[in-house]
Amino acid sequence: MQAKFPEVLSGLFHYLNATGKRYWQRLSSAAEFERLDGQEKARIASELGISGDELRILASKDETSADLLVRRMESIGLDPRTTNPAVMRDLQRCCSKCRDKVLCVHELEDKPREITWPSYCPNEWTLGALTQEQREPSTLGTASSSCNKSGRC
Repeated sequence: MQAKFPEVLSGLFHYLNATGKRYWQRLSSAAEFERLDGQEKARIASELGISGDELRILASKDETSADLLVRRMESIGLDPRTTNPAVMRDLQRCCSKCRDKVLCVHELEDKPREITWPSYCPNEWTLGALTQEQREPSTLGTASSSCNKSGRC
């Protein structure tokens, strides 16, 4: 038991170090965004087709903020690499802003036998449409919005 303590301690140190680095990176990105003038923020938001508030939220996220999306897609048999790039960006945008990541992780770890669409997931409708398209290729290209029925995303 004592022989494993240094390994556990080392693993904990690496985890805390990585978490700290991600935190400071997010703060740095958010600060860099806040230094932009209002017109530049508006131009960037307009080019991306999102609001200024949404752009500020996304600027505060790190590159791992949509990792659960890939896991969810793979768990239902969808390949993120073959998904329409515009649809994938919208899915990532909604996943990045999601506030229910703990629920998502819990569900993905449980690995349910039946594919269920949790009502909290902002991508439930789009992922459902992509799954349907996979079953019925004649409807290819119809999935476009990743907001769920409540309009949250």
